[in-house]
Amino acid sequence: GERWSRLKNLRKSALHYQHALKHAGPDTDALRMGGAIHCALLEPEFFASRYVTYAGDKCKGEGARKAWAKFQAAHSHMVILSTDEWTRAHAVAASVRGHSDAGQLLAKGRAEVPLTWTDERTGIACKCRLDWETPRRQLVEIKSALNIEQHSFANMAWKYGYFHQVEYYAQGLAAQLGTTSEDIECFIVAVESSPPYDVCVFCPDSESMYAAREELGGFLAKLKECRALDRWPGRYAERTFLTAPRYVLDSEDDEWQVAVRS
Repeated sequence: GERWSRLKNLRKSALHYQHALKHAGPDTDALRMGGAIHCALLEPEFFASRYVTYAGDKCKGEGARKAWAKFQAAHSHMVILSTDEWTRAHAVAASVRGHSDAGQLLAKGRAEVPLTWTDERTGIACKCRLDWETPRRQLVEIKSALNIEQHSFANMAWKYGYFHQVEYYAQGLAAQLGTTSEDIECFIVAVESSPPYDVCVFCPDSESMYAAREELGGFLAKLKECRALDRWPGRYAERTFLTAPRYVLDSEDDEWQVAVRS
């Protein structure tokens, strides 16, 4: 089945999607920290078996490198966090649970819910794993960010496809319930990843979800076409004009113009 984490590469091009299909993405600090936050918040009973901290210096000091290598070998089945990452993961989780609205949404329900379905328009097999599903069949996604100010977070949410991701997951849940994604109540619990770990429960509006739904449908249609033709084009199939920024072209200052000697 198609996961959103792979499908989202079609926002760039089919070529980027195919590359993601064949190559696993890097294990970045942000991904590792995001996973730790999710586990501490949604599955705290598993945290100790999945994550461990290393307080020593990895490079400096006599025997530091050997000690670090030995620790890695002994905990190869776990994710290793710094003490600061461990502290922040638990602080973020505590802040979300302590928030009246977010805490109520996460008080009862199921974490990491796997779903599979078939997109009706394209026949493409799809799958996802919900962060959280409430007893009322509401969908809750957890997102950590440097800043959750409304306008800033909205821009980031569209840039990184949070609206699309929530819509994709809503379609999966709707398929299980025999309804449509518009009938699924969706929430994004956003929390700042540094003190004071501010929290907000965002409700994606219907207009934004419609826009995401339209784009998402286009991605799936494009994927079906590329599979059928076995063609995976990049962003630009033809020669494309390149224009200087508007601030240059609209400027009345002639300094940018290049004098050509005869």
